[in-house]
Amino acid sequence: MMNEELLTANQVAATCKISIRQVWRWRDAGTLPEPIKFGRITRWKSSDISAWIADNCPDVRRTGWAAK
Repeated sequence: MMNEELLTANQVAATCKISIRQVWRWRDAGTLPEPIKFGRITRWKSSDISAWIADNCPDVRRTGWAAK
C-alpha cells in the first residue's frame, strides 16, 4: 500500500497561496477536491490537490472534476 501524504487546511492554503478561510469557503462551495474526514479532522490527499492545480483549479462540484 502506498503512503499518501495528507494535507491540512493550512498546508492546502500555503500550496494554493490563499488564506485558510478561503480553503474552508472553497471546501463548502465544492470548489476543492473532496477531503478525507476522520471524525472532526479534515485532510486532503496531496495528489488530488496537485492534480487539481495542474488542471487549472476547476470547480469540482460544477464540472464533476475527479482526480485520475
